[in-house]
Parts: sequence; structure tokens; C-alpha cells
Amino acid sequence: SWRLTIKEQRLRLENHLLDNPSLMARQDEALAEAFRLALIEAERETGLPEATFPATCPWTVAQIMDEGFWPE
Repeated sequence: SWRLTIKEQRLRLENHLLDNPSLMARQDEALAEAFRLALIEAERETGLPEATFPATCPWTVAQIMDEGFWPE
């Protein structure tokens, strides 16, 4: 089910960027902000300490948007 969630969110993000092309220039900044929020959620959901997770996103925007990319 996580693969379907990723596929859906990639499509939603692609459509959002097509509707708002000015956001393309902020992709790296937006990814960093989203990752910081995801860290909080991951810590909350897993109960694991913050140090368990990488401090910054280990993937590039290009990787995240690549339909063929699936992190290990």
C-alpha cells in the first residue's frame, strides 16, 4: 500500500507543479521543509528517537519524482 501512496502523491505533486509553475524554483526548499515535518511525524508514529532518522532528506527532488525510483 505504501507504493500506491507514493505513486498517488507523485501524481498529485506533478499536477500541482503544472498548475503552479512558479513553485518549480522552490522545490529544494519545499523538500527540506516537508522532510522536517515528516521527521516529526515519523518520530510520533514510531516512538523512535529523532536521532534514528537522517537529519536531511537523503533523496533529491528528481529521485522523488522519478516513477522508477523506489528507496531501499
